[in-house]
Amino acid sequence: PSRYTDALLGRLIEALMALPGLVTALAFTAVLGPSFRNLLLALIVTNWPWYARSYRSLVLKERVAPYVESALTLGAGQARVLLRHVLPNVGGPALVLATANLGSVMLHLAALSFLGLGTQPPTPEWGMMINDARPFLQRCPWQMVAPGLCIALTVLCVNLAGDALRDLLDPRVARQRREAR
Repeated sequence: PSRYTDALLGRLIEALMALPGLVTALAFTAVLGPSFRNLLLALIVTNWPWYARSYRSLVLKERVAPYVESALTLGAGQARVLLRHVLPNVGGPALVLATANLGSVMLHLAALSFLGLGTQPPTPEWGMMINDARPFLQRCPWQMVAPGLCIALTVLCVNLAGDALRDLLDPRVARQRREAR
């Protein structure tokens, strides 16, 4: 049953990844109605296959590592091996993958809010602010530029934080730093 479930989930993930995420989220929020809760739900539904596939590959890679096989040979249970050996070694790369995709999720959030499918007034949101400022582009362009720059800078900061986190958690980079000293 485990292999059957894995194969079934794998095909479901591949089918969902074949759909364009932004278009799927657009359709999802259009059906459910414009609200921040529905927008977040749409983004979760459209992004979970990417996370599931990435994290599954990380776990499968660690599962065949020599230290895992050694622990199982010495009599450690599967739950203990998972909690003590696999999850700590998958945690760093999983966190880096999450920060790598966070910028894309933020851009999708702003795009859907720009289209009126996200938060509703009076709640402020950068995508909605850009849309509200469109009629004033000729006279007051900063009203569109300011939220656009905020989105761009926030996504840049998240990506830079993800890169720094990757460097911090990658043992090869730490070894290179020690050798350089």
